[in-house]
Amino acid sequence: MRRGPAQPGPGEEPRSAPGPGPLPARPLRPAPPRARPRAREARRGPAARAARPARALPGRPDRGGRPPGRGGRRGPARGHRLRPAGDPPPLGPARPGPERGRLAGTLGPPGRGVQRGVSVDLHLHSTASDGAFAPAEVVRRAAAAGIETLALSDHDTTAGIAEAAACAAERGLRLIPAIELTVRVRAGDRGTIHLLGYGIEPGHAELEAVARRNREGKARQIRATLARLREQERVEISWEELAEGRPEGEAYVGRHHIAAVLVRRGLSRTRRKAFRRYLRNERVPEVEVVSAEEGLNAIVAAGGQPVFAHPTKVDLKHHLNPLVKLGLRGIEAYRARLNPTHGERILERAEKHGLLLTGGSDWHGHYPDPPLGTWKAPSEVEAFVEQLG
Repeated sequence: MRRGPAQPGPGEEPRSAPGPGPLPARPLRPAPPRARPRAREARRGPAARAARPARALPGRPDRGGRPPGRGGRRGPARGHRLRPAGDPPPLGPARPGPERGRLAGTLGPPGRGVQRGVSVDLHLHSTASDGAFAPAEVVRRAAAAGIETLALSDHDTTAGIAEAAACAAERGLRLIPAIELTVRVRAGDRGTIHLLGYGIEPGHAELEAVARRNREGKARQIRATLARLREQERVEISWEELAEGRPEGEAYVGRHHIAAVLVRRGLSRTRRKAFRRYLRNERVPEVEVVSAEEGLNAIVAAGGQPVFAHPTKVDLKHHLNPLVKLGLRGIEAYRARLNPTHGERILERAEKHGLLLTGGSDWHGHYPDPPLGTWKAPSEVEAFVEQLG
C-alpha cells in the first residue's frame, strides 16, 4: 500500500511531493532529548521531587552565585537571606510554642520564641583581665552601640571598675560593678565553674582576698606553662612581657596573654591556633582556685548577687544543685549562641530552684564574638537590674 507524503517534523520545513529523478537529501536534525523518568522520584511523589535541589554543572556557579565545591556543596537557594558573618544566631527557641507562665517569685520568659531586645549587657570584659580594650574604651563602645546599662565583669579582679564607672557617668550610662570568679565546686576534671557577682562593692576586703588568691593561683599556672614552652618548644616568653609591668599579685595573666605573644612573634597565625598548638588544657597545669563556698560567700559579703555564669550541660548536671544549696541567687539564662534546647533546660531549672535570670554577651573584643551591641538581652533581664537597686 502506497503511503502519502510524510508530514513535516517539529521545526522542519514542509517538503513538496517527490518528482521524477532521485529524491533530495533529507536534512539531518538532532533528535529531541529523551525524558527519562526518575524511578526514585516517581516513588517519592511531586512534593519530594520539588524539594530536590538541582545539581550544579561543573565549572558553573549555581543559583546561589557560588561555584560548586568538593562534595557537591552549593550556595543558598534563591530568596534565602544570608546573615553576615558577624551577626549572632537568633537567641532562644527557633519556633513559637505554648506560652510559659511567669516564674513565681523570679523573672520568667513571656513565651517560647519571644525575644524583645533591650539595651542591657551584663557580661563584658576589659584589659583588666582578658579583654581586648581598656575599661573606658569598653564603655565608649557600649555607648556607641546603644547599650544603656552594662556590667564590667572581669575575671578575678575589680581593677577596671573605677575607670569604667567614671566614663559611664560622663555619658549618662548605668554601670553595674561586677566580677567573674573562678571557683571549684567538686574535685577532678571539669570541677570548676565561673560565678558572676553583681552589685558588689569594689575593693571589699573579703572579696579582694578571694580574688587575689585566684590571681596568684593563675600566676603559678602561667609560670609553669612558660617553663614548659621554654623547655619543650624552645619558646622564651618572660613574665614581665605578659604582665606589662603590673605586680604579680595584682595582674590577671592568663593563657590568652601567651597566645597574643605567640601571634605577635609569628609563631602562630591566630590566637585560636596558638591555643590548639601550645595551650590546650592537657598541656597546661590545673589552676588552683577558691572553693565555691568561699567565692559565693565573698560575693554576698561584698553586697553582691551571686549568679551562675554561662552554664553548660555538664555544669547543670553536676554543679547546679550544690550551688543552690550554698545560696546561689541567679543563673545566666540568656547569652549569644545559646542552643535553644539547652536554653529551655536552663529556664526549667531556674523555675525549679527560684533563681533570677540574667543575660550578657560575654564580650571580650578579640575572640570571634558578635560585634558589641548586636546581641540583645530579652526584656526579662531588666527585672534583675531592678533587683540591684
